Amino acid sequence: MKVANERLRPFSSSAQVKCRSYSYYLQRAIVDFGADVSFQEAQKKLLEHYHLELPLSSIQTIVENHAKSVFDFIEQENPKEGTAQQVVAEMDGSMIPVVETAIPEEGKAEQASRCLRWAS
Repeated sequence: MKVANERLRPFSSSAQVKCRSYSYYLQRAIVDFGADVSFQEAQKKLLEHYHLELPLSSIQTIVENHAKSVFDFIEQENPKEGTAQQVVAEMDGSMIPVVETAIPEEGKAEQASRCLRWAS
């Protein structure tokens, strides 16, 4: 079906995919596999998990474009050392050791001015 010299593609608009491109969710899977292992291994994992055979060059391009956008985002932020408002680490639920220090009182050992607590 044509509308004003353009083809109307109902599936493409409902799936939010353009011709010769990859969906958002497929790109997430590609980047997830491509960040963990080599591009060739990622290709094998995509075939095993999703039954999709994709060109190695496409996997490499998608992963590298994503890495470039992450790098550009970090460069844009330009954080100054020691001014982070919030640090997210160990998002898998692990406990994080946090050492709180205080100025030691006279006569006390330096170790007594440190307190170890575990943050989750």
